[in-house]
Amino acid sequence: MTITKKQALRNAGLNSLLSIGSDSKTVKGEKLNYLTGICYLAPDQIAFKHLMKKGTLCANAKTAGCAEACLYSAGRGSFNSVQQSRLNKSVSLITKQNDFLIALYKEIESLIVKAKNKGMTPAVRLNGTSDVDYTNKPFLMNGKNQNIFDHFPELQFYDYTKNMHMLDRAPKNYALTASYSGASVKYSVSVLNAVREHSVGASVVFRGEIPETFKGLPVINGDDTDLRFLDAKKHDLINQPFIVGLYAKGSAKKDFSGFIQESKIVVDRLNK
Repeated sequence: MTITKKQALRNAGLNSLLSIGSDSKTVKGEKLNYLTGICYLAPDQIAFKHLMKKGTLCANAKTAGCAEACLYSAGRGSFNSVQQSRLNKSVSLITKQNDFLIALYKEIESLIVKAKNKGMTPAVRLNGTSDVDYTNKPFLMNGKNQNIFDHFPELQFYDYTKNMHMLDRAPKNYALTASYSGASVKYSVSVLNAVREHSVGASVVFRGEIPETFKGLPVINGDDTDLRFLDAKKHDLINQPFIVGLYAKGSAKKDFSGFIQESKIVVDRLNK
């Protein structure tokens, strides 16, 4: 018996999983004819603390110093109803992982159909406000027990991550952008080494204007679109390491942990 999306979501205890065309991040991609579905969860330890358990959905959040500056508080994420929805999804992933993944599969199926009907190309970002490793989460669907990327081999997935080991294991249809932070010297060095080794981009959040270079690498404006898998080709940086510059948003504007970087322009003004 084939399960419907409605049934799958009910089994997972959810109303929906993917946000489509309802946030400032992904809607920018529509001008490039991409329809993106993004999954927002409650980051770091929030859901685990709610369940009175130990754990995190954002490995390295503490090391990178991004917990306080998390975009969880930016935009619509600042509303309690939105945070409650993200908490519910996170609890479902933790306590009903198989049901959660099946519901995710059905939501992605719907996204693909919706994109086709609109004459657009579908894309999926699984970690809008989390850093979950979905490569090690197989589930049975249509007689195949495999992870979500293998279930949809022709679909483009993308994410930001603070788990550098993911750059080694990401499947071909999963584009990852490393997330930089200067809160930890060891971590920042590991990120720069990883992007140079894999010739990929690293996102850096700046307070003030986005500079032209950072740590000797060229910087592109990542706020133009969220479609990170297009960056290298768009900016003629294929097989080269580069920096994706982002503007500080939400509570990140007041963060001084080292996660947010001061652009040289801002530093020069402060020194005058």
